[in-house]
Amino acid sequence: MAIEHDTAALRDEYLHETVRLLRRRIDLAVGLFVGFVGLALAVDLVVHPERRAPGLSIYAIEILVCAMAVTATRVEAVRRYVGLIIAAMGSALAILMNLYFSHVDLAPEIQALGLVCLMTAFAVLIPFGWAAQTVLSVVTLVSFFAASWTHITIEQAAYCWVGLITGATTSIFGATFLDRYRYEAFTRAALLEQVSALSQQEARISAALAHVGATLHASAGHTHVFDTVNRLSREILGCDFSSTFVLDESAGGFRLEASAGVRPRVDAELRSFEFPAGSLPLFAHFRPGELIEVRDASAQDLIPVELMKRFETASALYVPIWRGNTVIGTLVNGYRHRTGPFTPMQRRIASGIGNATAIALENERLVQNLKAASRLKSEFVSTMSHELRTPLNVITGYAEMLSDPEMGELAPDQLDLVRRINRNAASLLELIETTLHLGRLEAGRDTLEPEWIHLQELFAQLSAENEETASNADISLEFHLSGLATDPLRVDRGKVKVVLQNLVGNALKFAPGGRIDVSASGAEGHLTLEVRDTGVGISREDLANIFEMFRQLDASAPGVGLGLHIVKRVTERLAGQISVESERGRGTTFTISIPVEFESGQLARVG
Repeated sequence: MAIEHDTAALRDEYLHETVRLLRRRIDLAVGLFVGFVGLALAVDLVVHPERRAPGLSIYAIEILVCAMAVTATRVEAVRRYVGLIIAAMGSALAILMNLYFSHVDLAPEIQALGLVCLMTAFAVLIPFGWAAQTVLSVVTLVSFFAASWTHITIEQAAYCWVGLITGATTSIFGATFLDRYRYEAFTRAALLEQVSALSQQEARISAALAHVGATLHASAGHTHVFDTVNRLSREILGCDFSSTFVLDESAGGFRLEASAGVRPRVDAELRSFEFPAGSLPLFAHFRPGELIEVRDASAQDLIPVELMKRFETASALYVPIWRGNTVIGTLVNGYRHRTGPFTPMQRRIASGIGNATAIALENERLVQNLKAASRLKSEFVSTMSHELRTPLNVITGYAEMLSDPEMGELAPDQLDLVRRINRNAASLLELIETTLHLGRLEAGRDTLEPEWIHLQELFAQLSAENEETASNADISLEFHLSGLATDPLRVDRGKVKVVLQNLVGNALKFAPGGRIDVSASGAEGHLTLEVRDTGVGISREDLANIFEMFRQLDASAPGVGLGLHIVKRVTERLAGQISVESERGRGTTFTISIPVEFESGQLARVG
């Protein structure tokens, strides 16, 4: 039915266009007829002056007929009959021409030629279709027969009728084909225009929804999502107001969460209301993927009419916001005074905004859940680490007391066991401290505390703390200073120590019997730290993954794979950069560049 309706509408529009074209073409046809007939008459009167009176009289009547037809086609009341008016004009002109030819006893062949020219001219110039052209052709043939049958020979009649019938037939077919071609061209143009309009509409809808999606994404975590949704909905849809009602799962009712364009009185009153699920017939009509349109608030039964009037709503479009099979909210866009249907474009955009809102809400819920889980994890790790550190300190304390000569001499085997306890307790304590440090980094509680330090003292402390481990592994551990690094500098000492200790500790695990060189140099406001070892090295495939959390390239190595991850995080916290060069079997070099302030006054260059 929709296709038939569209075809009928297209045909009607084509008829209107044809009428407009006929009104323009009749002026051209009349001008050509009057001009060429006038020229032919002038030539005829020069040759036959005696024909002056009938010739001018017939010519004047023809002009009058043309003037009456042109005037009639301008009358709006008869616009549907313009084609018939022009056909009647052509028929009258054909009768007048035959009347003149008969009166002056013109040769039948010349009469036939003139009439063929008339029929052909109308078929080409006047797009009034085959029916009107048929009427004109029949009247032309009948009037020729009536005007010439008394004084035409059989031979003349044969030639004339063949020519006239040929001219009539070709003019009718010509008018038919031209009309069909015009209609097909009109149809194609209309379809192209429709496709272009639809494409433009789709482009506007896509651009609007893309803008909504980008704005919601950009505003995530900064402003309330519903404030953004209502502001965009009102602007894009061109409505008077936009409101969002959200389900309070604990109370089981819908409350106004945000609005845009709603008058303060109405907004305050709406916020004091709660609509229990199922309290309005509207709720029973919610379906996934469907909108509910109230075209006239006074002529519907989904929401009480008095309630709509109280909240200044004349028409509204309700967009349910779904989470799975549950309605968690409703986006309402409407007008205060305007009634009537919403446009398909408004419906499409409103539906898209509803879907984008549902996705944004779900993403926000997932992010909040992840943040909550992350907080719980960090709190758990921090609590457990503190709880583990306390008994571990007690264990190391008792071990140190046992190794004290004042507590009594221990046998060599007993002393070795105590040392093993101390060594493993120290490893466990280091793991706990690393976990606590990571927890502070994840929670964002790791603040910068810059101070003036001497790297010589820091290097001496690191050397002392790692001397026993290096000696046990037969590793040569050396520290070197050069350039401005030998002077006092301002930096967070604790974080620099964490970086170096983790890098040195990592090298000690993988360079048994080798060498580790730790160097520091300073120039142009940057401190460069380098830790080079001659250990087993890292393959090219693994270099991209070594800074990931819990990443261990060698499962047999001690630790849980947090050291290098912490190094990278702390370096970034210091606004520095880290790079690594390694080759399997030839050792590894970590290089760190940190902006610092030197006592000489040199500052780090930014950019």
